[in-house]
Amino acid sequence: MRRNFNILSYKITRRLYYFRGRFSSLNMPMKRIILIIDDDIDDCQFLQEMLAEAGWKGNTYFRHEAGSALLMLKNMQESESLPSLIILDLILPGIGGMDLLKTIKLLYPTIPVLMYSTTCDDELTWDARKHGAMDCLKKVASHEENLRFAKHLLSLISQPPLH
Repeated sequence: MRRNFNILSYKITRRLYYFRGRFSSLNMPMKRIILIIDDDIDDCQFLQEMLAEAGWKGNTYFRHEAGSALLMLKNMQESESLPSLIILDLILPGIGGMDLLKTIKLLYPTIPVLMYSTTCDDELTWDARKHGAMDCLKKVASHEENLRFAKHLLSLISQPPLH
């Protein structure tokens, strides 16, 4: 299990550097913000707790459906404070997570998006990557694995992009 996590960490790191470097000319100042878009309030709170336990000192915002998430991103853009990372659930009420991913990457190509869901399989992961996500990861039940995942995410968004 540890080996799989290390391989996954490496793949996510490569994708984050790719996205951060690819759009460097479009970069707007990114604040220390993580936006979690998930219709399950318990999952949002759990992710926030994991991020805090891993050492996250920035702000964490939640949105539970696509419309409010897009409105929040628009307001953040107007105040020049786009998030450092978006964690996006695949299954959302109304517009689905994959459609929201396409819209986010069209409007905000510099923001790294990580799909995070109970339903990620190889086909969905490939589709998510094709539409601009860093990866599509299954929600993990183990506290240790979630904490390791949160620490890895924080290390990725705190590192400067490679050019």
